[in-house]
Amino acid sequence: MVLSARRVLRLSSSALAMAFMLSGAPGAKAIAEQKTYAFNIPAESTAQALTDFSHQAGIQIVFPYDAVADHQAPAISGQLSRMSVLDLLLKGTNLEIARATDDVIVLRVKAIAVTEPTTEVVVTGTRIKGAAPTSPVRTLIRKDIDRSGYTQTGDLVRSLPENFNGGQNPGIQSTNSNYNNNLTGSSTVNLRGLGSDSTLTLLNGRRLAGDGFFSGPDISAIPLGAIQRVDIVTDGASALYGSDAVAGVVNFVLRKDFQGADLTASLGGASDGGGEQEAYSLLSGQAWRSGHIMASLAYQHEAPILASQRDYTSTAVPTNSLLEAQLQKSAFLNAEQDLGDRLSLHVDTLYAERHSGSDQQATATSTRYTLWQKAYDTMVNPGLSYRLSDGWTFDLDGSYARNANGLTQLNHTSGSLSQTQYLNATNALDGVVTGRAFSLPGGPVKLAFGASHREELYRDSANDHAKRQVNGVFAEAYASLIAPQSARLGLRAFNISLAIRSETYSDFGNTTNPKLGVRYKPTDDLVLRATWGKSFKAPSLYQISFPNYAFLYKTTQVGGQDATQLALFDFGGNTDLQPQRATSWTAGWDWTPAYFQGLKVSATYYHVDYVDRIVYPITVTGKALSDPQYAPFITLAPSEAMQAEVIASATRFANFSGLTYDPSRVSAYIFDRYTNASSQVADGVDVAVSKTFELGSRRLETFVNATWSKLDQQISDLAPSVRLSGTLFNPPSIRFRGGATWLDGPLSLTLIDNYVGAETDTALTPEAHIKPWSTLDVTASYTFDKMSGPLHAVTLSLAVSNLLDAAPPYAFGPSLNSPGVFFDSTNASAIGRYANVSLTKHF
Repeated sequence: MVLSARRVLRLSSSALAMAFMLSGAPGAKAIAEQKTYAFNIPAESTAQALTDFSHQAGIQIVFPYDAVADHQAPAISGQLSRMSVLDLLLKGTNLEIARATDDVIVLRVKAIAVTEPTTEVVVTGTRIKGAAPTSPVRTLIRKDIDRSGYTQTGDLVRSLPENFNGGQNPGIQSTNSNYNNNLTGSSTVNLRGLGSDSTLTLLNGRRLAGDGFFSGPDISAIPLGAIQRVDIVTDGASALYGSDAVAGVVNFVLRKDFQGADLTASLGGASDGGGEQEAYSLLSGQAWRSGHIMASLAYQHEAPILASQRDYTSTAVPTNSLLEAQLQKSAFLNAEQDLGDRLSLHVDTLYAERHSGSDQQATATSTRYTLWQKAYDTMVNPGLSYRLSDGWTFDLDGSYARNANGLTQLNHTSGSLSQTQYLNATNALDGVVTGRAFSLPGGPVKLAFGASHREELYRDSANDHAKRQVNGVFAEAYASLIAPQSARLGLRAFNISLAIRSETYSDFGNTTNPKLGVRYKPTDDLVLRATWGKSFKAPSLYQISFPNYAFLYKTTQVGGQDATQLALFDFGGNTDLQPQRATSWTAGWDWTPAYFQGLKVSATYYHVDYVDRIVYPITVTGKALSDPQYAPFITLAPSEAMQAEVIASATRFANFSGLTYDPSRVSAYIFDRYTNASSQVADGVDVAVSKTFELGSRRLETFVNATWSKLDQQISDLAPSVRLSGTLFNPPSIRFRGGATWLDGPLSLTLIDNYVGAETDTALTPEAHIKPWSTLDVTASYTFDKMSGPLHAVTLSLAVSNLLDAAPPYAFGPSLNSPGVFFDSTNASAIGRYANVSLTKHF
């Protein structure tokens, strides 16, 4: 049965109240030390060993996963007490016991008084529990989120060098049609700039529904305060997760075992005006011996930023929105309960709604449009885990996800009001069996295999609708071909992973996609890894069914010469689209030298060969009529009947030319609906370096993340390959983010530099240079952990983004589509210096 929005809110509120009562309940008696248990814990990561300890000791354990994810625990076997085993597991770590009863053990980082939560031990990039993935995986942990100073999940993802901010994201102005301006206020993930629909976005390992207006899920619906970590897998993963995982996978793992309650309030605003924001959130949870519950409520309101509030858009229409107004509300609930020794039930529920509004007017004499948008996200993911004999586990997970989106448009010239409704829905059921199949001389062979069923639905108010069913089976194997041995120089360990998935689409037939990965440790502190795999991406139902839009431009805006002539621009869906396929491979290394404590260096080369890529064919709108490669998509001197047919079939017709529409003055028709391009090829290098300096009781943590990328596209077999990266409205060739955090007891100070490399303004002839852009972010926080009274466990934070108020680099090309806008809004922001103050009370 479908849960209504009000019912989800009532359930979440009730759970929140329950969590508060539980967090305030009297503690159980101290943990009994006299009883012993049969332990058999292999040598593995301390995070996995603590999880095995929890199962074998029959006790709930809450701990910060990221603090011990890379630490190795010794093998432990025998009839031993809980505390003696726990002492062995925590030896050499920075964890200590914060609270221990017969039902729950809570661990914390020694330098932090407030308890941190645990996370799942299944790492994104493999379906096998406890296996180290061969894929490149970068993880943002809770401390990274806190130190970023961001208050929205979309802002956090947009800061990643691997991600391109173009496409469906707030603040995007009218660009070329490949990355159309934002109409819905949603935020999406776009790894490598291959499109939001080519990155698989997961919440606790489950699919979200695509945004009702575009294909990518709206990550702004995920409350930032409820996230424990973000896993970013930057290679093709269709063999593991199915369609959409071409550029990679981003999995938002929520704080399932949060202990206590956090109440947070924050206020912010831009120093240049606009963007005023207020946000409030409540996070509460409780763990007991056989389960846990966690709930979150969040509210956020953000005022718009108008063109009149920025000097570099002073010639634009003053009321145009550079950043739309937004109102967001969300409620999240997670619960898990063991029923006996073998069966465990769990459920995730999420409800979010987003309201946004913006004004659009090309020139002072053209039609002004006001847009209002409402979006509602609902997700209910129930599941169970059953521990079979001999260490095997069966997991069954269901998923119900909906995104309903309504767009209202007011034409101020005619006074007409138009409304369009969109719905994207995903229902899924997955069954997975995992365990150790048999042993080789090098160690056990771990297997994961299962089957899945998924239903997708798209519908809009123009009576366009489509649905499909996808059935699949998959298998993954992970084996140690050589037994781990520290004394063997040059051959410490060698692991291999094999995965394959076969799927049947009700509308596109069958596809089978394999993946191979290797992980080689020549020394204890060096890991070499490589992957190769194939990916499949069916056209989204939106791309097939989405109605067309018709816009009117002066020909000079789209590469013509006569300012008195018009061009009719047509874009939208295409029922003739074919599936997309990709072959990708990566090679990289991770180095953590023992003689240089606290240093970690990672580097990865990636290559994605994406064929039949679905794109809008006109890459640079400003050259639609002048670039010969676009000739197959241009019809000169279209008849009046042809124009009338295009306009009549369009869901929306807008005149951005500033001239009165006269069919006799339309000298060109530009077809820019979705089409299968011949290919896109993306390759590049990701580098990550981090170093921690222990300075007595103080600590300095530094990091650098950088991406060098190249993206080429060929729109037809006869057209030349064109470089997209490093050009206007496309991913930059170089992107960098690095900084340092100073920790002194309860005080934390963070300084981060964000750098976007130079671009080429390809909308001009001759082409022009766009300067690089660099901004500084500062975050300071102080926790009153040793004080009593109301200030106890209160954290006060101040975050300033773009501290030096660096203006976006000048670019003339964007003004051809958005007069008065002289910067690339896909790679720079109009927000400017932004300060946010937040106060969090932990109970």
